[in-house]
Amino acid sequence: AMSDLLRFARKFQENGQRWRAAILLRVAAARGPETTAVRLEIGQRLLAVGEREDGAAWIVEACRALMVANMPDKAVTPLRQLLDALPTHRE
Repeated sequence: AMSDLLRFARKFQENGQRWRAAILLRVAAARGPETTAVRLEIGQRLLAVGEREDGAAWIVEACRALMVANMPDKAVTPLRQLLDALPTHRE
């Protein structure tokens, strides 16, 4: 289940096993997460484990969904984190 993949990915990330976390996050992403919150978490965690370009795509997509849902305030922090990690990213 998606929640198990994310739970294990979090654990690997917390233990410094970034490559293992990245693998599980890619599996979770391939399953087509349904909620914006899950898509955003996948993106932020991919970014945190060094998979910047993949993480950026998920973050931008999730933030677009937040803006469409009239919740732009929830998109500000993730977009700032993205720009801190990838200052030249301009999608």
